[in-house]
Amino acid sequence: MSRSNDRSARRRLLAAGFGLAAAGAAFGGRAAHAAAPRPEPFNAETWARLKASLPRPAVVVFTTTYCATCPEVFEALHAEIRARRPGAPLVAVVMDGEALGRRPREAHLARASRLFVFRGQEAALRHAVDPGWRGVTPWVALLGAEGEPSFGGGTPSRERLDAWSVPTSPR
Repeated sequence: MSRSNDRSARRRLLAAGFGLAAAGAAFGGRAAHAAAPRPEPFNAETWARLKASLPRPAVVVFTTTYCATCPEVFEALHAEIRARRPGAPLVAVVMDGEALGRRPREAHLARASRLFVFRGQEAALRHAVDPGWRGVTPWVALLGAEGEPSFGGGTPSRERLDAWSVPTSPR
């Protein structure tokens, strides 16, 4: 191969690489094949610390590996965050974490800013998070700029998302 063909081939390869990087940025900053974040342990006591430490606003989705609607809800929430409050954390807590292994392959979990896996007594966790939660997944906690989280199952209503995305009021 001549030197000019070699340079031309390198340029095409670099251009293709930049194109892939741009495509990854256009789809939420992660390439389609990106792995989910490394799982962190989650127990009934973790919720209070997480709630206090997350930048606001934030969204926490409690999910399971067998939940058929969870990926769709997670993707919809990711799109809402990008549209309404770019940079807001989208956190996943997988209730049946032992089924995940060390690096989850579920594509929607790659969009999580943090990933937690729960091990322990589910009833205790549900009560610590929201006493009204009866085990339905996805269970979504919208942590607005101020106040306590708003909880609900499935995709949050437009009204809940509107209330969640309101900026902090000046004092």
